[in-house]
Amino acid sequence: MCSHPQYNSNTVAAHRSGSGVPSQWRVSYSVDMTTKGTPGRMVRIDEETWAAYGQLCDEEGTSRADDMRRHVHARVAAWRKAQGIEAPKRRAVRRPKQKSD
Repeated sequence: MCSHPQYNSNTVAAHRSGSGVPSQWRVSYSVDMTTKGTPGRMVRIDEETWAAYGQLCDEEGTSRADDMRRHVHARVAAWRKAQGIEAPKRRAVRRPKQKSD
């Protein structure tokens, strides 16, 4: 078990292939992983679909995460438009200017 406060541990039960006897193990995952200030999210997708989705995204030259983000943003934008809800202003990230020689 991981004692770090950033991680959440769960006990997962699964049947071993062919044995019919459940085995258990602890799984730890970060509950607030961030990249560029965006909280990480966890979704449950079966292995076969996840693998095929990875192949599809590779063929399209994108990542699963980017494809899902674009899909969610498009769905929410369409929903907001249908509801007459104005989208919140996006937060601008300012980067320090690099000194030129």
